[in-house]
Amino acid sequence: VPFCPFLAYVWDYFPESVRSAGPLAFHQAIGADPLWRGGPCAVRVETPGLETVNRPDGAETRVEYRTPVGTLFARYRRSETGNTQFLVEHPLKRREDYKIQLWIEEHTRYELDMQPVRDFLAGDGREGVTLGMLIPRGKSAFQSLVEHHVGTEELAYALADEPETVEALWCAMADNDRKAVQLSLEAPYQYFITWEDSSTQNYSPTQYDRYIGGEIAAWCGWLKGAERRYIQ
Repeated sequence: VPFCPFLAYVWDYFPESVRSAGPLAFHQAIGADPLWRGGPCAVRVETPGLETVNRPDGAETRVEYRTPVGTLFARYRRSETGNTQFLVEHPLKRREDYKIQLWIEEHTRYELDMQPVRDFLAGDGREGVTLGMLIPRGKSAFQSLVEHHVGTEELAYALADEPETVEALWCAMADNDRKAVQLSLEAPYQYFITWEDSSTQNYSPTQYDRYIGGEIAAWCGWLKGAERRYIQ
């Protein structure tokens, strides 16, 4: 019976003697089959003209995304108990912010970079099955807008008040994802994954079909044509 324990949220709580030996040694010790979820993406992202500045302030960090056409601001708060940080202020708040993010998308370059993939597959990834990260963004364009750029409520308002502005940015993001997927096909992975959440608790089923379902279906089509598969 295949046994593939998911270590992502518990690994930090294992004894140091176990963690120092690494996840592969742990899998081998308990007779498990390694299933590596999210192997390194083979696509490198560069955005000339974009400068990211972090300004820590206690448990919070203010992040500035500086571009020649304006600056975006976001805030993150550290959770010591959860060993993570979470977004408490999204960067896209006004119509002008969408245009700044559109500039970022339009000036972002995607290049194939196989070295992280080779290093992983020569290390822990030499055993078991790896689900490679499909796109650097890690999620569909719309899901990224919901989580990382705008927020659930504000995106709903923006789609009602400024649909052309929102859709122009979404189209640019989805087009960049397409470029990334086509580069990712050069990686030796048979299976790919993203951190896309398939529930519709943050948007309507209609929005899912319009903005997310179509993009993921396109990914699956390109992967199928290359005899690869996508894991949701």
